[in-house]
Parts: sequence; structure tokens; C-alpha cells
Amino acid sequence: MKNTILIVLVIIFTCDILSAQITENVFIGVTKTNPGHTSILTGTRQKVLNTGAERADKQTLFEYYRKEKKTPIEKSYVVLCKNKLDIFTYSNHPEYGYIFRASLKKSKNQEDYCTTLENIIEVMKTARPHLLISNFAGVDIAGHDGSWSEDLSKIQIADSLVAELWNYIQSGSVYEDKTTLIVTNDHGHYLDGVANGYRNHGDDCEGCKHISLLVKEK
Repeated sequence: MKNTILIVLVIIFTCDILSAQITENVFIGVTKTNPGHTSILTGTRQKVLNTGAERADKQTLFEYYRKEKKTPIEKSYVVLCKNKLDIFTYSNHPEYGYIFRASLKKSKNQEDYCTTLENIIEVMKTARPHLLISNFAGVDIAGHDGSWSEDLSKIQIADSLVAELWNYIQSGSVYEDKTTLIVTNDHGHYLDGVANGYRNHGDDCEGCKHISLLVKEK
């Protein structure tokens, strides 16, 4: 029976090569980084500031888990590329909050998601968390820069890193055959002909609401 859940949140722009995995349109209103992340982690639609200055008002998955299972802080982990996402280590909910927060590890370079993967594996080896969430920010950044070829390159790198992570999980680690890996994104992007196209996102248009979801088990 599985007793370990590993959640890795890979931040990617939805594009044609991912169309087979597109699921329901789940976001209404602000489809940006921090609202998207907090909506996923709380299971409720959150309209927090996108600057990193505001936490969710509903409890996160980490807070639920730590309170119900009485687990120590190192068993829940947030491993970041984008530093402004440290707000989802805990919420402002009065019955949960800071006391049930997740541990946090940051990367020095937001675009270096190879280092982020190294940090994920280091945390898995040392702390052995039951819940872990991370983000690969390079795809998002490349999309905003406006280079389609660079965006595709970053997507391919992210894809290879997810495969490398899964190979580590299944190669004799304590997580082997006990882990659920979830790969998703926090928002889509504008379609061709809408605003400035794939370079941006933010409203409830069809492209911005498209979310991809991949789930991998044994």
C-alpha cells in the first residue's frame, strides 16, 4: 500500500504538444502564478496578489496533512525556483497557519531548474518528506520573453527533468513503488490572436484556463 505521496508542481505554459493532456478549464478570473498555485494547494479558488505579498485564506494540503497526521515539519516540503511562491508553505487560516507550515528550500537562480531538481533529490534523501511540491520556472520565464524556440527548449528540459526525477524515485530509493507523482501547471496562456499571444496570461479566456495534468504511479 502506498504510504508516500510526492507532488511535484512543474510550472509550464500549456501549448500544442501538451494538448493530449488538457483537462477541464478550472480557473475563473485571475490566471497568474500565485493565484494558480494557491488554488491548486488549497482546492479552492484563491485571488491572492501575484507579488508574493499575500497568503491564501484557506488551509493548504500541507497544513491539512500535518494537523491530521501529527507529522513533523520536515515531512512536508516546498522546493522552489520562484522565490515569491514561498507564500504557500502555509495559509492565513486561523485554525491552521504557521504552526502547520511546510519546510522550505529555495534556489538562488529562478531559471536554473536543473539545480531545483538537485535540491528536490537532496531533500528526498535527507528529510524523506511525505509531501513535496516544487516548480520549474524556466518555461514560464521563456514564454514571457517571447522566444518560441527557447520556450520549446525549456519545455523539453522540464520534460527530461521530470523523467530524471521519476527514474530516481524508482531506482531503489525509499520512495520506490510508494510514490504518486503529479505534474501540472498553474495557468495556461493567451491563444494566437488574443492580446499578445502565448507571451502572456492573466484572465479567464479559453487559453489561460487550459490546465494540463499528468499523474504517474508504479
